[in-house]
Amino acid sequence: MHRICRILVMAFVCGGAFFLSSCHSAKTAVMKRYSFTGRIISIDGRTQSAVIDGDAIPGFMAAMPMSYKIKPATELSQLAPGDSISAEVVVVEPNDKNEDASDYWLENVKVTTHAKAPPTAALHILWGEGKAGQSLIANLRPPVVKVKGQI
Repeated sequence: MHRICRILVMAFVCGGAFFLSSCHSAKTAVMKRYSFTGRIISIDGRTQSAVIDGDAIPGFMAAMPMSYKIKPATELSQLAPGDSISAEVVVVEPNDKNEDASDYWLENVKVTTHAKAPPTAALHILWGEGKAGQSLIANLRPPVVKVKGQI
């Protein structure tokens, strides 16, 4: 009888230890959100990301250009290089069971100012020279129309 009590006590202690260890919940990842503004430098549809020259985020990050994933990826279609945007930076901090590095992306992206059309000189540089040494820009200019009575 004494031996049976000892086995039951031992089984109870082991079972209780197992129960308590299984009830220990894993820490959930800490997710933080920050207001963000910046200007689009480039867009990469393949990686569903954009390089953005971001303004400083007080208490989190200095102003700098860096690549951000855009979620949902369908929001990429509304963006163009040169656009100014506002968004939320979502940062998932690592925990004991997570990876060593944090994960981050942009959500709720809104265009606040669309990019201006590039100046004529920039188009000339991009398009190069046309036939007979004329720039392609010169070929696109509307003809000069003289109206009677004007010099």
